[in-house]
Amino acid sequence: MSAGIPRNPHLLGSRVVFAAGGHIWCHELGGATHRVSDGVDGEADLPQLSPDGTKVAYSVSQHGSSEVWVSPVDGGRARRLTFLGRLAHVRGWSPQGRIRFATDHWGLPRPDGLARPWWTQIAEVGPAGGEPVRLTEQRAYDYCESDAGVLLGRNTFYTATDWLGYRGGLRGRVWSGEAGGPFRELDPLGARMWSPVWAGSRIAFVSDADGNAAVHSVARDGTDLRRHFDGPHPVRSVTCDGDRAVAAAGAALWCFDLTAGEPAELPIDTTAPVRRRSPIRASDIRTFTANPAGDTLALTARGHVFTVHLPTSEASELPVEAGEQVRAAHWIDDRFLLLQISARGAGPDLLRRVDSNDGSGGLVDVDADLGQIERLEVSPDQRRVAIANHRLELLIIDLDSGRVTEVDVSELNPDDGHRDLSWHPDGTHLAYSRPTSVTNRKIVLYALDSGQHEDLTPGEFHDFAPQFSRDGESLFFLSRRSFDPRRDEVLHSGLAVLHSSIALCCNLATRAVRQTTAPSGPYTGLRRIGRQVLAISAQSAGVLGSRSEPPPRDLIAIDHAPHTPWSLPKAAAHIRPLGDGDRGILRRGSAIVAFELGTAAEFETILDLDVVRGEVDLRQERLAEIDRVANDVRRFFWRGAPAEPAWSEQVRRHAELMEHAVTDSESRLVLRELLACTSTSHADIRPVPVPPGTAEVASLGIDVVPRADGALEITRILTGDEWSPTLTSPLAARELDVREGDLIIAVNGVRTHPDVSLGQLLATDPDRAQLVLSRHGVRRDLEVTPLRSEQWLRERQWVEENRAYVHEITGGRVGYIKLPDTSARGYAEFQRYWPTERTRDGLIVDLRFNGGGGIGHLLLDLLAREPLGHFRYRWGREVDFPFDGTNGPIVLLVNELTKSNAEITTHLFMSRRLGTVVGARTWGGVVGIRAREPLHDGSLVWVPEEALVSLTESTGIEGRGVLPDLDVDTAAPGDEPGADRQLAEAIRVVTDRLDSQERRP
Repeated sequence: MSAGIPRNPHLLGSRVVFAAGGHIWCHELGGATHRVSDGVDGEADLPQLSPDGTKVAYSVSQHGSSEVWVSPVDGGRARRLTFLGRLAHVRGWSPQGRIRFATDHWGLPRPDGLARPWWTQIAEVGPAGGEPVRLTEQRAYDYCESDAGVLLGRNTFYTATDWLGYRGGLRGRVWSGEAGGPFRELDPLGARMWSPVWAGSRIAFVSDADGNAAVHSVARDGTDLRRHFDGPHPVRSVTCDGDRAVAAAGAALWCFDLTAGEPAELPIDTTAPVRRRSPIRASDIRTFTANPAGDTLALTARGHVFTVHLPTSEASELPVEAGEQVRAAHWIDDRFLLLQISARGAGPDLLRRVDSNDGSGGLVDVDADLGQIERLEVSPDQRRVAIANHRLELLIIDLDSGRVTEVDVSELNPDDGHRDLSWHPDGTHLAYSRPTSVTNRKIVLYALDSGQHEDLTPGEFHDFAPQFSRDGESLFFLSRRSFDPRRDEVLHSGLAVLHSSIALCCNLATRAVRQTTAPSGPYTGLRRIGRQVLAISAQSAGVLGSRSEPPPRDLIAIDHAPHTPWSLPKAAAHIRPLGDGDRGILRRGSAIVAFELGTAAEFETILDLDVVRGEVDLRQERLAEIDRVANDVRRFFWRGAPAEPAWSEQVRRHAELMEHAVTDSESRLVLRELLACTSTSHADIRPVPVPPGTAEVASLGIDVVPRADGALEITRILTGDEWSPTLTSPLAARELDVREGDLIIAVNGVRTHPDVSLGQLLATDPDRAQLVLSRHGVRRDLEVTPLRSEQWLRERQWVEENRAYVHEITGGRVGYIKLPDTSARGYAEFQRYWPTERTRDGLIVDLRFNGGGGIGHLLLDLLAREPLGHFRYRWGREVDFPFDGTNGPIVLLVNELTKSNAEITTHLFMSRRLGTVVGARTWGGVVGIRAREPLHDGSLVWVPEEALVSLTESTGIEGRGVLPDLDVDTAAPGDEPGADRQLAEAIRVVTDRLDSQERRP
């Protein structure tokens, strides 16, 4: 069996190049297969043969970005051509032998933070390198040129997260025409299209119009539709050379003729040495806990379980039954462990009691379905465990008899039902936090002997984190019932309610609840370490700055004074007791450190996690992840479990496909395609996001054009926010006197050259740029600090240019606000511009390229707030009240990348008749998700779990999007560079209403 999943083939003559297993391969039709992309640093994909068939260009992904590389097709040194630090997807070659690629280098930040080609333009670079040059100003992903003409594709990339039957605004669109225009849009099926290519004088593409992704073709004018091929799996892409075609579907490449004949699977051979096992590293360790004696740790990593004897740091791996994955390990006593197991197939979680010395033991034979265990606590008497599961049930299990007692079932699902399980020291009672509303929780005490529940708090507040004292006489808990309003620094008339928590104590003899003397604070939980009950305090921090380090956290004793906080080490996580004394442990990076509470907390490394060594069978792990995703859909999908046996058949087929996966990205592809079978938005596998600037590149925040002599002419200097060193070009400082039109003739001691890009020169020293500039033949030296990423700078530049344009065209009468999302950044942007822009006669709110979030309703409340009166002062002019309202006409701008909560905001804006919506049909995804337990590489499984039913079932937004009042495309092929039809139409609408003296529609 060949290794890897073959994808993105390109056919030219007798050769087919394709990607599989992270490499580029070349297959001779009727001959052998050999690997092309040797010596590249990253995962290679999207190969395209040069017109003469001697070279292959492809993209290599690493650190969240992709770059263009080129290799001789018959073997030789690979060469990197771009140094952009963004997305660069190779799409083909020009007839002149230059490489064409789609890039978001000049675009806005990605709406979802991931390396997906949402806003791309076509650029070119020479096969020897050099400065990339934009070919199209308009957004495009495909640009195919042949004797028959030019094909232009927008959103024509394949992504498994676009579910079958999707008809929303982001569906692929294709135009055909001549290089200089005019262009005609092709829409033969009224459905999404991707992978458009010339097939002689016809146009071939993939579409799922009839429910399965298949290869179709049409004549150049869009007529004479023909259906050619669909495989056992959805077709991902197609390539043609005349009437011959090769399509990628499942784990195979299929060759067929567009005019006649049956498809045949190509006998490709990619059986190069493949890594079948993966070492377990310190970063893979998910859970750890100490036994009651404090001399042994149990740790879990990637489905495996280890024990470490602390005095010697001797680590041992315990055997696990075939097909089982250990999710967590819990100590029953000093010797025996209770393992929380996920088994292959569709069954519930299991509990296995094992000896920590050799792993011997057996399953706990329970008399009920435990479901998926979300929380588990072992009783102090070592006889029982309490679990909270995905069905919002709270259960107690007798470990000897296996009898399961249902303690409680929640009707509400905030924070996954029951939380914070805490056993009384003698094991007779269980305390827990139960939701009483979407925002409030109460503390409940359950008596095991009588089976009676007692509400210790009434549920009028958010009470959480119960923790018994060591003697069992008191129950401590946290509560958000102390509100400290203060003047909001942004909304002048608003009050910010800060939800700090207070620590309370319930005397179990009298049931009296009193606040402890500990100060209120941003507490997130309680831990009992020996005789002390400690609150974990997480200092609040803004979400817009650097996220490389979490905010500082403290421990503070709440059960006795003095309440001196102990500062935790940076990046400390998972605080646990160590033995029954006043010692605790926590994780700090790749080490477990211990601390002893006293007048000061001192931290001592007791275990270097690198001593934990093991290997994972990648095949078994990936098959287990198929089961994990399939069961998440069965357990959490908002419409209920998928129909059987159809769902199990889909799982089986994708498990067969997973057998071919070699890389993590191929594994994620298979999982995404399985989730796409739910035909619902937001179903996805989200890899760990890579922060901007991670790639080893640098930039100057400028646009340059190469000259024939090798000099780089500065054509644009991005000013952005001149006061911010990260949101303005380092060359924008006025004292440097750098101007557009100046020439860069050397960087870091190397003279510029036609075959060397500015990014390549800057990459030699990403932290410093020594430049030689020339103006009218006069040279000067300059040294600046480059930017590690300019994506936020380009966004700021785009926003400010739009705002200035609106002000200029309307004579300052109309304001402009752009929101990148309806979450933290969007709220920050709104508050930045709202105080000024709302005071103008009209307003344009731009929700294009908006990734969604959850606070759209708050923004609508402000947009709907009209003045109720005026304040008159002895001196100065009258001022509207409230101070943050507006009463002029409002236009909302949307496009196909207005997503999720931004679509809900758009729909509510229309239903409340707050103004006019201008733009294009939105994305079409309003079913919400939650991030569950991550996969082995940190990727999050997004299963659609919740839906705003009134929108999902009655409006048709899901899968189709919101249709604006005025449907206007952003820009079409052939438009003037920089044309923005939607913004122009928004300006026209709002000024017309101003001229007609309308205030609200």
